Amino acid sequence: MKVKLRQMNESLKEKGFTNRQLAKRFGISHTTINNYFSNASSFDFMHFVCSLRLYEPKGLNVRKEFVRGMIPELTPRNKLLALDVLDMCGEYELQELIIEDIRALDNKSDITNTLQKLVPLYEQFRWRSEESVTDDHFFENVKKILQGEKGDVCEFNVISDFATIYAFLGFKNYKMMEKYIQKLIPEISKISSKTLQVSFNIKVKEMQIFTALHGNEVERARELCFDIINAPNNPYDSTKAVAYCKLAESYALTDYFMAKMYIDKAIEVLGECGNKKLKIRKKKILNTLLFIKIYHNVDLYTINPEDIKDLAERAFLYIKLGKIDKAIALLKELEQKNGYLSSFQLYYMGLATGKKEYFIQSIKSFYKAQDYFYVQLPELAMACYNISKGV
Repeated sequence: MKVKLRQMNESLKEKGFTNRQLAKRFGISHTTINNYFSNASSFDFMHFVCSLRLYEPKGLNVRKEFVRGMIPELTPRNKLLALDVLDMCGEYELQELIIEDIRALDNKSDITNTLQKLVPLYEQFRWRSEESVTDDHFFENVKKILQGEKGDVCEFNVISDFATIYAFLGFKNYKMMEKYIQKLIPEISKISSKTLQVSFNIKVKEMQIFTALHGNEVERARELCFDIINAPNNPYDSTKAVAYCKLAESYALTDYFMAKMYIDKAIEVLGECGNKKLKIRKKKILNTLLFIKIYHNVDLYTINPEDIKDLAERAFLYIKLGKIDKAIALLKELEQKNGYLSSFQLYYMGLATGKKEYFIQSIKSFYKAQDYFYVQLPELAMACYNISKGV
């Protein structure tokens, strides 16, 4: 590893990234940078990942192998940081190597105890990101893990709160998300590791984008998106892609071309999608583009309805294509299967049937979830309905 780090250091210098420039970029002393490249165990893991991206910007597999070689050198505190960084990058095979190391630790230090308590939560984050667990099961699993755990360690408290926030995001409960975000922010400031603070702050901003946008605080949501996109030491392509996608959503109801531009940027950021998490994220972004196209009646006849796995979105397309009977049949199928229609599905049923009561129910449902952004859909439909009826 020592030889590899020396080669990396020399290559970075040749590219114009001297130790002093790296120190300025990371906000640390150049002496610390010197130590990084001479002593692998002292290399802060986030700084290591950021340096790797400068060293091999397009060599994804090279970077992965370099990280694999670094794992045995990590101190316990660096392992904690690595758990979070690799979770955010979606590199779960590498994270699993760290988890194996943590499980093998048999000393009774506080940091070992914290690491071993955090492992089950990070495993849940993986299953959630890879869609190996339903929202209901994720919520139940997190609740079981946190039951009876003492909240006396900042890092554990923060990750516990993130787990709870992710659970509420799965249920689209933006009110409870915001409650836990406000509880979380002061806890992050207590974290001793500055780079772990950076990682947590990026994550919390990502969650704040959701609560701001769905709270119809559109300008604030856009500011948060640009904060994430423009953060100089944000190594997380996944969060940048989310930020671009949410920028697209913020224009989804008003400006197709702006929305499409930001979707394209989100896809560009994800690049080759070297792991399952990023592939799933790309799929969700393309689903957002699909909704935007259908809403704005763009290229509808180029979309094959059978390719749309989400039955509600397929029904939306059928409505726009004038195939009302097919749309209603799909929505009734969903209602029978789930026992109810969601906020969006009620809106679609209103469009399909022309019945005012579905728009009213949709509005109530959106307000109950405190989704003040998408409630504009049934409200606008209601306004058009009232005009057409001369109300």
